Amino acid sequence: MESRTLYKESVFSKWVFIIILCVTIPTVVLSIFAVVKVSQNTTSKVWRAWSFLMPIMALFMILVASNFFQISIKITDKYVRARYGIFKYTAKFENIEECFKADVSAWKLGGYGVRISKFDGRWTITYNKIGGEKAGVHLKNTKFKRFIL
Repeated sequence: MESRTLYKESVFSKWVFIIILCVTIPTVVLSIFAVVKVSQNTTSKVWRAWSFLMPIMALFMILVASNFFQISIKITDKYVRARYGIFKYTAKFENIEECFKADVSAWKLGGYGVRISKFDGRWTITYNKIGGEKAGVHLKNTKFKRFIL
């Protein structure tokens, strides 16, 4: 039997997008510059290495940017799920002890994105964005005892 969706939301994080963009654009520009420099018959081994590594780094940064700029939250009659691109975590209702408003900054939880940490004595998995409110659930019978989204 399929579960019935009770709530579904996708939250675009403009700050995460801006931070990733500030890293991705220079990486892409340096990548293009390195390839052009090598195509001008530069004999420097450093530029040859850069021309090989920078396109790989640029592609990696583009993939990271596309994965982490939006978090999706879904609550059904059977589970709570958070998803950042290819990363997702699902907490089944039978494992949820209580829900709470998580009044903790993204920085105290380790920054944005998917974070696993020990926080206030509990192993915590966090699907975090910069800014905005966060909700959390205390879990039982799972590796993580707290799930913050």
